[in-house]
Amino acid sequence: MKFIWADSACCRTAFDYRCLLHMYPYLMTVFSVAACSLVLLGCGSLFVRSDSGHLLPDDVRGAVGAAASLALGVVAFALLVINFNLWLPGKWVYYGLVAVAGFGLLRLLVLRRTGGMELIVWLVVLCVVVGTVAWIVGIRVDAANYWLIETSNHDTLFYFEGSRWALNHPIFVGPEVVSEALNLGGCRLGAVYIGNDCPVYRGGSFSMLGMALAYGGGATANEMLISSALGSLFIGIGLLPIAVMSRSGGRSLRVAWLPALAILTVLVYFSPSMLAAAINSNVATTVGASAAAMVLALAASIDRCWWRRALLLGLGASLAAHCYGEAAAAAVILAAFGVAWGALLNRSWAEFFKGAALCAGAFFLASNVLVMELLQSASDVEGIASGGTWEGMYLHASPWTWVAAPFAGMVVNGSPYVSHSMLVIGWALAALVALGSAWVPAARSAAASLLLVSLLLIGFVEVRDYAYGEHKVVQMIGPAACVLAAVLILNGLRELGNAARSRSVKWGILAYVALVFLLMLAAIHNHARPSMGIVEGWKGVHGLSLDFARDLPSGAGEAWVIDDAGVEGVERFQKSHYVSYLAHEQASLAYLPKLDQEGMRGGYARRARGDTFHTAVHPRWVVQLKSFTGVQSPFVYPSGGVKESTEYNLVDLEKAGEVVAVSGWGWLPCVAGGCPVASGFEIEALVSVPSQQTCRLTVYADHTPDFASLDVLVDGGDGSPAVGQLAPTGMEIPLKSGWQRLTFVDPKATPGALWVIQKVTSTCGASAVTR
Repeated sequence: MKFIWADSACCRTAFDYRCLLHMYPYLMTVFSVAACSLVLLGCGSLFVRSDSGHLLPDDVRGAVGAAASLALGVVAFALLVINFNLWLPGKWVYYGLVAVAGFGLLRLLVLRRTGGMELIVWLVVLCVVVGTVAWIVGIRVDAANYWLIETSNHDTLFYFEGSRWALNHPIFVGPEVVSEALNLGGCRLGAVYIGNDCPVYRGGSFSMLGMALAYGGGATANEMLISSALGSLFIGIGLLPIAVMSRSGGRSLRVAWLPALAILTVLVYFSPSMLAAAINSNVATTVGASAAAMVLALAASIDRCWWRRALLLGLGASLAAHCYGEAAAAAVILAAFGVAWGALLNRSWAEFFKGAALCAGAFFLASNVLVMELLQSASDVEGIASGGTWEGMYLHASPWTWVAAPFAGMVVNGSPYVSHSMLVIGWALAALVALGSAWVPAARSAAASLLLVSLLLIGFVEVRDYAYGEHKVVQMIGPAACVLAAVLILNGLRELGNAARSRSVKWGILAYVALVFLLMLAAIHNHARPSMGIVEGWKGVHGLSLDFARDLPSGAGEAWVIDDAGVEGVERFQKSHYVSYLAHEQASLAYLPKLDQEGMRGGYARRARGDTFHTAVHPRWVVQLKSFTGVQSPFVYPSGGVKESTEYNLVDLEKAGEVVAVSGWGWLPCVAGGCPVASGFEIEALVSVPSQQTCRLTVYADHTPDFASLDVLVDGGDGSPAVGQLAPTGMEIPLKSGWQRLTFVDPKATPGALWVIQKVTSTCGASAVTR
């Protein structure tokens, strides 16, 4: 990370807030995520009822009930946001809940003498945890210096689009609504992942991300990734009813339980499986897996109120499903075991059946239209979830490696993908967690449910040899396993305050707690070191600087032509896609030429915007993408009409002339010395001058070392190819008014790269265009 103390006069004191904003421009997004958590917590506090004049009784059972009620309130209001956003723009409920949260906080202040002030402390600690996680995520993605550091699978763009859509539009809309708003087609066309026709459901994550950014968050894609830190709130409130049991212990525990909760929440959020999902930009996985892990933690609590327990587990499972459709089955199983454990606590079959009915009813009521989406997703996934190839290890290794997988995780794009030390630590943690779960009654049901979920998911990918599903399974069960370890640590801390325990037993508990904690730290360290090295290596080809969106045109209703000749591969993919989306988001249109079979051109927008250049009318801008290696497009415009930015040159056609030319089919990746082309390569040109004015295109080229001829046939689309030579001195080609596609063919039809294009300029009338 680059620090800029010397570059700013405001950085003369270490505590100058202006200095912090200069060093960390994403701090407002950190504040926004923390504020979002405070809004949910403030609203959720309304669910904490006064019991005999006390919001927070001194006994363990009362404290657990208050913590569970707060968790219920947070989950209920999160689902209110998500369900509201299904049908209406999210901003209406995002900002409307501020008043509700304010009332909740005011109520706690009024009742401060009966436990309200201590509840405020809980809320503040949880907000600080969320803010800390957001700040660490910002450091991980180097948000101080980059608009985005994309990953190898480009998932970020879908969540970037979805989070921005959720603020101003309903989530549950048909593809025609999405297409009309963005002119990029519907979900099935591939350019956006919004609407009710998507193969798998992510709408809840879009709503949560949009809310996390709504209170002052920034507009970069990296800041969207920071907003995913909101998932740590779900982990925190899930562990709260267990952590609060230590509140009635000795004096040290009354002080230490909240810091312990905070540290364990951060530890779980950055556990190997979660970190692997985050680094691979599986944003919905991190949010949905956090919610599913919350359900497991709540299932392990000792809350004896059957209706609150059942309602909370059912709503928690629905929250996980809304955020990440694939989490639905796992969350429902975890919730079912939680209901069974609650009935066992009270030794009541009646409570079991009532709780099961209430839990199921809460899930289906809160899920509503999501149920049909999940059924459709299951049908779509069932057809493709078999075989294939994907980065992995566990699927084709010893079955025993699956035992370590939840704690070992994987290093995305790493070599090795899973190291031996990661496996050893994973096995040790799995053994210790199994031992602790057998010893702690409250953890047995949770451990059994996690084991069943793991066996079902692992069995699914093993039977189908589903390579892509391997990392999905690990990233789903990993956070839940780490939450179970945190549950055992918190139970151990509570036992340390139990006066009935002998000193030798307490030393044994302390050793167990310390060992599990240190192994979790070691697992994170073993994973984070190679993973962050890979992220650092992605900054060149995957990094987009802070001026990426800032230097693009800001007007609506304009035509942008994308010239992608200066980039290749994944760099071409992400830059052309983000430029296309940012144009369409502000009601402009991006145009691309006819794209060849190389699938990186146009990004996911290639089907929606490929071969549309011929429909452009009076384009205003040309966005000439350029590579981090220094390669630029060979198409040259007057310097007075070109604004240089880090990732592209922006050409203002009102200053640069009336001719636009871009590379079409048949171009090979450009290098510093020029752009190799094959026989049949195309240049598409658009002339926006009257037909009475003569314009020409001049192509400067040379033959490759392995091909000696400069001769070429140029077909301008009129059926009369002209003979010419692609020479270093330039080959002039007359252009007609409007759009045309020029095709350059070797008369002998020689295969391979034949020529190298060095520069392309245009002339209209008597004015030559040069750099």
